[in-house]
Amino acid sequence: MNNQLLKSNAHSFYLAGERCMQQIEVEGNIQFLAVPAAVNYAFSIELALKYLIGNATRGHDLEKLFNELEVNIGKDIIERMSFDRETFLSKLHAFSRTFEDWRYLHETKTDKSFDRKFLHELGGILLKYC
Repeated sequence: MNNQLLKSNAHSFYLAGERCMQQIEVEGNIQFLAVPAAVNYAFSIELALKYLIGNATRGHDLEKLFNELEVNIGKDIIERMSFDRETFLSKLHAFSRTFEDWRYLHETKTDKSFDRKFLHELGGILLKYC
């Protein structure tokens, strides 16, 4: 695994998420790209977690990946979030499949939501470790 490329891609997908959330006026309407933002933020978080885990872990489940972190790193990340531990873990569980769910949103029969603030903040904190 190329750790330098993994780290670089984590940063790039985070920036892509940021750019997707920019509100741009197009033909008199404000547009932002919520679905690509959710996918990019989630993939950035996934890559950053894989970088921090340091092995060839596979899969997209953010909760599972987070649980593979060293305990002290996981605790530090939670402390840096603007959520208490219980809320953090609940949100992580709720959005652990964002990459898969939102990438294939057109195939689902249920409504999906994502918490931009949570994904943005978690991604930003994780990237500080990379």
